[in-house]
Amino acid sequence: MKLLTILGISLISTLGLNAQELDSRLLERYSEAEIYEMQQNDPEALAIFVYALDHAIYYLDVPVDKEVSFRSIRIANDKLNFVDLGLEIKDQNQYFLVEGKNKVLVVKSRWVLGHEMNLN
Repeated sequence: MKLLTILGISLISTLGLNAQELDSRLLERYSEAEIYEMQQNDPEALAIFVYALDHAIYYLDVPVDKEVSFRSIRIANDKLNFVDLGLEIKDQNQYFLVEGKNKVLVVKSRWVLGHEMNLN
């Protein structure tokens, strides 16, 4: 009986995630338990990750007269997000040279994303 109660509460809690806060794309990177834990213990981080799905990455042209020495990344489709690319949102911006293109992929930091959301 205890097990059923615990499972029931877990299921209700999981289903109780606010649809605005939960984007199914996050489930490709984080488990439901991790998302629930973020919602309970760090809702600001969860909000940043949801926002980051659509706003964390952008591309820059590599300056013609500069040599760039960033780690390279292979990208098949320009319409990807940080989860699709297997990347994390970190405390600092990240830069990657896109293979086969004269582009740099920029992944914004948590601080930049929070600032854009007016959380900082």
